[in-house]
Amino acid sequence: MRTHPGRVALARPRAHNLRVTGAVDSGTSFIRTTLKRRLKQCRVVARELRRDPSDDGHVHQLRIATRRADAALRLFASSLPSKAVRRMRKRLRAVRRAAGDVRNLDVLLLRLAPANASSDAGEAAVITELRRLRKRSSRRLLRKLTRLLDKRYRRLAKRLTRSLDDDTGGQPLRPLRLLRPLTAEFARASASNLAKIDNLHRFRICGKRVRYALEILREQIPRKRYNSVIGSLKQLQEAVGTINDHHTAILLLESVRKRCDGPAAEQALERLIESEQQSLASRHAEFLKWWKNAETGQRDAILHCTDLAAS
Repeated sequence: MRTHPGRVALARPRAHNLRVTGAVDSGTSFIRTTLKRRLKQCRVVARELRRDPSDDGHVHQLRIATRRADAALRLFASSLPSKAVRRMRKRLRAVRRAAGDVRNLDVLLLRLAPANASSDAGEAAVITELRRLRKRSSRRLLRKLTRLLDKRYRRLAKRLTRSLDDDTGGQPLRPLRLLRPLTAEFARASASNLAKIDNLHRFRICGKRVRYALEILREQIPRKRYNSVIGSLKQLQEAVGTINDHHTAILLLESVRKRCDGPAAEQALERLIESEQQSLASRHAEFLKWWKNAETGQRDAILHCTDLAAS
C-alpha cells in the first residue's frame, strides 16, 4: 500500500530474458478455475466492505480484486462469450472507479495527517472538506456494491465459467499468444511522449495490465525469472504511481475549492496545491531522466522483460 509516497531509488535497468515454458495442459480448466476464484474474491471483499465501511483496507482490497478479475477477463477474452465479458467488465469498472475515488482520498488524507496535528485554521478547513468528500465518495461506493452482490452478478459469473464446459477438446493454453497483445500495447505506450501526464498515465495502466497478466501465468514462468520481471515492473509502477498520486492530489484539492470559504482556507488550499505541484514536477523530472538513461544505455529493462514475443 503506497500511503506515504517517498522518493523511489530507480536502479540501473537490467535486461531480463524471460522464457515462458510453453503450452499449459488443461487450458480450459485453468481459465475456469482462475475466473471463478477471481470473480468470487470480488464478492468476498465487497461483503467485507459492506459490513465495515470504515475500514479503508477493504477499499484497497476491493480495488485490487476488481483489477485482478478484469485482468483475467481481458487475458482470456477470446475463450469467453464476448457479450458476457463486456457486461462483467462494465460492472467491475463501475465498482473499481468508485473504490478508486475513495482510495485516492485516503492516500491524500494520510499524507496530510502529520500536518493536521499542527495545521492552522485554514489547512484544518481544507482537510475537513476532504474528509466530507471522502464520506460522500464512500456512500457512492457502497451503493455500487450491489453490482457485485446481486443475482445478476452471480448469474453472469456462472455464465462465463459454464461457457467453458463446452470445450471438451482440452485445448492447451498458449501464454505467449495471450501476452503478446498486452506487451505490444505496453511497448507502444512507452514510445509516447512521457513528459505529458496523460501519456504517462496510459503507460502506467499498460504496465499494470502486463503485471496482472504475468501474475495469472506465474506458474508457467521459471520462478527466478518471474521474480526478477515482477520486481522490475513493481519498481517502475512505484515510481510512476507516486507521480500519479501527486497529480490526483491536485485534482482533489481543486475539487473542494468552492467549499473552502474565507481567506485562511483559500490561502491554505493554494499552499497545498503548490506543494503538490512542486512534488509532481520533481518526481516527474526524476523519472524522465532515469527513463532516458535507461534507453540510451541499455534498452529499457521493462520492455526487455515483457516483450515475450521475442523470447
